[in-house]
Amino acid sequence: MKCSARLIHHRSVARGRPAQWLGRFATECTGSVLACTVRMRDRAKRRRRRPDGAAAGKVVNKAGPGHAAASATRVKCIRKRIDSTTSWLTSSGLAVIALTLAAQAAAEPETFEIDPEHFSIGFQIEHVGYADVIGLFTEASGQFVYDEQSRELQSGHVEVRADSVFTAHDKRDRHVRDSDFLDTERHEIIRFEAIEFRPDDDSGGTLTGDLTLLGQTHPVELDVTINKAAEYPFGHGKYTLGVSARTTIERSRWGMSYAVDNGLVGDEVDLKLEFEALRK
Repeated sequence: MKCSARLIHHRSVARGRPAQWLGRFATECTGSVLACTVRMRDRAKRRRRRPDGAAAGKVVNKAGPGHAAASATRVKCIRKRIDSTTSWLTSSGLAVIALTLAAQAAAEPETFEIDPEHFSIGFQIEHVGYADVIGLFTEASGQFVYDEQSRELQSGHVEVRADSVFTAHDKRDRHVRDSDFLDTERHEIIRFEAIEFRPDDDSGGTLTGDLTLLGQTHPVELDVTINKAAEYPFGHGKYTLGVSARTTIERSRWGMSYAVDNGLVGDEVDLKLEFEALRK
C-alpha cells in the first residue's frame, strides 16, 4: 500500500509540469518503483521460508488437516498477489525509464531560421501632428533557438539593413537614410539580440533584448504572440512557427533627436514584426 501510494503521489505531482522537469520526476519515480520492487520480493522470500523445520512452502498447523489446507490456500493467494504486484512494479519501472528518455528528447531546443520571404518589419511615427507615416524595412534576417515544450528561448537575433527603409516617397526615404535619422552610411545594420522570453498563460509572452541603433545599445521589451506552429501546407513543407511582435521605442534614446523638440516628427516609434520561422 505504501508503494502504491507513493507512485500515485508521483503521478499526481507530475501533472501540468513542463517537459524539462519530467527528467527529475522520472528519476525520482524510478527510484521509488525499484525500491518498492525490492521490498515486495524480500517479503515474498520471507513468506517462503520453512517455519519450524517444515518442508519448504508448507505451513505447520496443529489444528488439524482442514485448517492446514485452508492456510495453505491463503498462502498461495498471498504469493500470487505478491508476484502480481512485483510484476506490475517492474513493468512500471520500465515505463518510467521510458518516460525519462522521452522527456529528455522532448525538452531538446531547436533552431529556427526566419524566412526572409515572409519577414515584415513595419514602423509608424507621427508627422507634424496631422497623420502618421507608415514605413517598412525590406531586408532583414534572423534566427533563434527555442524549446517549444518548455517555452524557453536560449538565444536569438535579428539584423536589419538600415538602407532598406521604404516609406513610398523617394525624397523622404533619402532623408530618413541620412544623418538626421538612420545615418546608413555609418551604421549599416540595426541589430536586436534576444536575452529572455517570459511566456504568459496563453500563446505568447514578453521578449526582452538589446537593440543596437546608431551605434548605441539599449534594452527593449516586445509583446510576442505565437500564432501557429505546424508543418507548412505547401511549398517547402517544413515545420514553421508564425510569430507577431510589437513594441514602442523613443528614438531620441538612441540619439535620433531630429525634429523632436519642435514637434515636426514624433519621438515615439511603433514597431511591428510579422514573420515565419522554419525549423532547421
